[in-house]
Amino acid sequence: MTSIRKLWLSTYKSIHRRVMKPISESEMGRSALVFAPHEDDEVLGCGGTIYKKRKAGAQVILVFMTNGSSSHRKFMPETVMSLIRAAEAKNASKKLGLGEEQVHFWEYPDGRLKLFEREAVEKAKSLLERIRPEQILIPYAQEPPADHASTNRILIAAMRQLRYVATVYEYPIWYWDQWPWIDRDLYQGGLRSFFSKVLSTGLGFKLIQDFKSYIPIADALEIKKEAINQYRSQMTRLVADPNWLTLGDIACGEFLNYFFQDREVFKISQFSPVL
Repeated sequence: MTSIRKLWLSTYKSIHRRVMKPISESEMGRSALVFAPHEDDEVLGCGGTIYKKRKAGAQVILVFMTNGSSSHRKFMPETVMSLIRAAEAKNASKKLGLGEEQVHFWEYPDGRLKLFEREAVEKAKSLLERIRPEQILIPYAQEPPADHASTNRILIAAMRQLRYVATVYEYPIWYWDQWPWIDRDLYQGGLRSFFSKVLSTGLGFKLIQDFKSYIPIADALEIKKEAINQYRSQMTRLVADPNWLTLGDIACGEFLNYFFQDREVFKISQFSPVL
């Protein structure tokens, strides 16, 4: 780790720890509808929270937006990968305390959720009206992957059209896959490229600006680890090829480590559309 990144990172972590506030344990008993763009996002972003809510007796419904089929398309047919990830998701959900009836697979094409946003909004509206959750958990609005951004847009649009009132918890996933949170070669491409990359990350300011709330999950970490390990296709190599990318390969494990801290961070807002 370069000295400038080490200093920047330690400073931000220190500031963030001071500005964040814990979410009350009483919130764990509130019903929630969790939306994951792909199978594994739910464990990474809010697996500890799901487990704690289930332990508190809360009703939790989990929806997987896409079939996750294209994660390793160079090595395995998408139809096969889709079946594998669905099976892994069911096993992971059990670890988090969810029954099969609490897990929904909408099976939109992986990487192409944007093409089905209008249809997905209608499905989300129907589910919201039927379940009437107090809390909605969705990916962070500024997540880079298209399916993550689409998932956020779909739920916000559904809530807006229904004039639905709820607390929205946005969880980060690929937000962590950038400098300074993980090491990146910012200098490749010259000085102009350097400043472009640094500015695009927001220098980490978004962490302090947006993610001001957290749920302590030290008591749920082992369960969260067990749940993510159910995703063998993402945590191990299903074929004997070093090019099969696992979550642990990203930034030499730095990326994955962010999901096994003693807290899960959220951007929280009270969604109450103007009537």
